Amino acid sequence: MTGWLRARRAGWCTVVAVALALTAGLAAGRLPSLNLLYRTSEGAPFRLVLPALVSTAILTALISPTPRADFTSSRNAGRDLAIAGVLAIASMVSAETIPLVLNDADAPGTFTRNLLGFLGIGLIVRVVIPASLAPLLPLAWMIPTLTLAPPEGTLIAWPLLIDASDPRGIVAAATLLAVGLTTEYTRTRRAPQRAH
Repeated sequence: MTGWLRARRAGWCTVVAVALALTAGLAAGRLPSLNLLYRTSEGAPFRLVLPALVSTAILTALISPTPRADFTSSRNAGRDLAIAGVLAIASMVSAETIPLVLNDADAPGTFTRNLLGFLGIGLIVRVVIPASLAPLLPLAWMIPTLTLAPPEGTLIAWPLLIDASDPRGIVAAATLLAVGLTTEYTRTRRAPQRAH
């Protein structure tokens, strides 16, 4: 297991994910961005944007140096989801508890919602595109959302909804995560059967 984790750079990805999550927990303010369609420059709170980077780090830990061998190995089925789960929990705990301890909760719960939704996006596309490109999809979703989405938020712009209890954001993130987990689970369960 240690060699498996080392080959996937899980240690480095954990450090990066937790450091970014801590930054999200401590950072106050907004990421300056210019919305090209609606001509606003409000930007988005860091807690809404940094989950895209954290999910990129987590999805990077899932890239296998030997994808064909892993695809046919029954021992590796489910390890990817376990590693992603541990890294996501560590990141969410880091990002959500610091503002509570400091009594400075700016948009509480949004980091967790966005991280889970972005992980879902990455897990979904791992089936369609090479796994090495999947970590880029959360960023590919966030950048156009920042520059083109309406300021009041729509279903496609769920990461920018500041209220974590907004049903549009919850439904979008939960749906993406559920489809992503189902897709990844199905992919890993079919892999050993194809080898026989």
